[in-house]
Formats: sequence, structure tokens, C-alpha cells
Amino acid sequence: MYLLAELQSWIPSVPLSSMQLMVLGGSLLFAAGLLLGLRRRRTVTLQRSLLTDEIIIYLGRIADALERNAPVSKEEIVAEVERRVTENQAGKLTAKAHTIPYSIFGREYSEEK
Repeated sequence: MYLLAELQSWIPSVPLSSMQLMVLGGSLLFAAGLLLGLRRRRTVTLQRSLLTDEIIIYLGRIADALERNAPVSKEEIVAEVERRVTENQAGKLTAKAHTIPYSIFGREYSEEK
């Protein structure tokens, strides 16, 4: 916190012109390009071995387990609800409806007298 307070008072005391800022930005870009160029020459390739194959198998199992435990997407929820609605409509159309209502005592009664 103290460093931030001191930094604010230090920055205005250093006069930098726009040309100096442009040179500073260009030198930073040059340094970044130089580091990226050096990085490309030092690439490491792994040879296939039993250990790397086993690690790939274990990582595949972990990925499969994570996919199974992932939350259900909205599209899957909508598809499941639509499937249940169509099943319920089909079930109501084919099931034999009970036409005589039951009384509260469990006995059937008819409305015709």
C-alpha cells in the first residue's frame, strides 16, 4: 500500500516526452520479439514411451469422469422435458381411464340415480 502511495508521487516528477515513450515502447516490443524468437529454437519433443501412454490413458479417464459429472446443459434439459411431455400425452391417450370416481371411503359410486 505504501509503495502505491509513493509511486503516485514519483511518476509526475519524471518528465517523459512522447518520443521517449515511443522509444521505450519500441524497445519493449523488440525485447518481446527477441524472447519469442529464442523460445522457438528450444522446443522439446517427447518420444513415445510406456509412461507417456499410461499418463495419456489416465488423463483420458479423468476427462471422461469430469464430463460425466458436468452440469447438464440447457438444451439437454429442454429435450428431456419435451420427451417426458410426449410420453405423458401418449400414456394418457392409451391408458384406460377410470370412469367411475371413488368416494372418500374407497367405494365406487355412480352419478346416475
